Amino acid sequence: MFFSDSEVMQRAIRIAQSGFGHVEPNPMVGAVIVDAGRNLIYLIDSRGEVMDGFPLRGASMFSIGKLSSGDDWNLIVGGTDRFLYNYSLEISQK
Repeated sequence: MFFSDSEVMQRAIRIAQSGFGHVEPNPMVGAVIVDAGRNLIYLIDSRGEVMDGFPLRGASMFSIGKLSSGDDWNLIVGGTDRFLYNYSLEISQK
């Protein structure tokens, strides 16, 4: 069974919205790889919109978290070139 990009994005939005009130102290986001052929990662905000700076390239499972005690968040993902990428994210908590 194949799903269109629109169907996958709508599912991601529903999943992201289901986290309201359950993710603190982490930011309210959802994520999905929409096109596995192009290896794109989209981060969806609490309004169901693609966050600024996305999509990002990535070809593996990924992790979002803090690597230090500062306010910065990081998305770590493997690439098709066998490198590990650490993207710095600007996520505001509202």
